[in-house]
Amino acid sequence: VLADVHSLDLKTNQWSHEKAATEPDAPPRAYHAVVQLADGGALLFGGQDKIGAPLADMYHFDKKSLRSVALTGQPPSARFGHAMAFDSATNTVFCFGGATSTSAENAVLNDLYVYD
Repeated sequence: VLADVHSLDLKTNQWSHEKAATEPDAPPRAYHAVVQLADGGALLFGGQDKIGAPLADMYHFDKKSLRSVALTGQPPSARFGHAMAFDSATNTVFCFGGATSTSAENAVLNDLYVYD
């Protein structure tokens, strides 16, 4: 399980390892979702930590910074393996599905959340 960020320059097809100023680093994770935003930044949500526990935290990052995002209302439950999409017409992020466990039969989620 890693906690690093890489970016691909689409003009040169060259990968770069990004080290942004952080507050603090997002914990290492796997099976998370990231969506690019209109401002060039990205949102990261959820995933699994080093021991396989699902996460419910969100971070906004760009090449200059990484910061946690305080979620209000009824945020999604901790999950991994979910999908996220950004709608630029409404400036809205959607989070769908995922799972809460790798062992329980009812662990697969079929829910949709909107973040605006």
